[in-house]
Amino acid sequence: MNAIAKSDVSKPGRESPSSKAIPFDICIAIYWTALTRPLVASGIGGDLLRLLYRSNSFQYCDRARPLSIRDMLDTSSRVAAVIVQPVGKLVTVVATVKRDGKPVVHITSVFLI
Repeated sequence: MNAIAKSDVSKPGRESPSSKAIPFDICIAIYWTALTRPLVASGIGGDLLRLLYRSNSFQYCDRARPLSIRDMLDTSSRVAAVIVQPVGKLVTVVATVKRDGKPVVHITSVFLI
């Protein structure tokens, strides 16, 4: 379980319209451990020290309210795809941030290993 702290979002440039709602990019900090776990544990192979980030996309689930300060969250993730290319492997990882056991945000990240 992770909790969103006010210090995570009170930096200059991170203000949001609602004093309790948090910016989307904080989701990366919340799910980072869940994102990297399948890269290490799944046996994908490759040198993780040469890992290159390609992209992130975020999608709120239907009827989910935005993440807020003091929300208690849980994360899970899985490898959704591995595509072998001449320059390395493209690995797509999908993570889900849950609040009270219900999905709130799906995050899809693509890496080159």
